[in-house]
Amino acid sequence: MLEGSLADSWEGSLDDWTLEDGVLTGTTDGSVKVNRFITSKTAPIEDFELEVDVWVSARGNSGIQYRSEVREDLGPNVMVGYQCDVVAATPKYNGMLYEERGRRILCHTAEKVVTDADGQGWVVESTEPPKFAPETWHRYKVRVVGNHHQHWIDGQKTAEHFDLDPNGRSLSGR
Repeated sequence: MLEGSLADSWEGSLDDWTLEDGVLTGTTDGSVKVNRFITSKTAPIEDFELEVDVWVSARGNSGIQYRSEVREDLGPNVMVGYQCDVVAATPKYNGMLYEERGRRILCHTAEKVVTDADGQGWVVESTEPPKFAPETWHRYKVRVVGNHHQHWIDGQKTAEHFDLDPNGRSLSGR
């Protein structure tokens, strides 16, 4: 549950969001051609665990951005950083680790990846990506401690990544 008003706690593309009864809801009419972000006004965070319930639409392409920074020089409310993808139509993307405006796909769904100090990603474990039904609610969980990232959907681990790249990784952000 979130407290306060949308304008007091968040900044960015606020027209696409509402905060009612402690629930943050984003909506679009399908005409959005570029990513839209809202960002918490809190100080940058480092280690955290976040659990959110997400309505996953069949045609949607969304994500949970974290340890990111606002880059107005790239456009209004543009974010650069890590993202847990929310993409029901493509199992290998749903729950994966993506780096927005950066190194791109760091870890597909159902993979465990180590990115070495030179920025090279190594898949050290891989299974068949799980499928999650669209047009329903799913619980997404993101846990990040140091350079270790983990994502889950409905209690099933979807991505695990160790980011050892000192030039590419971010250890804090919004």
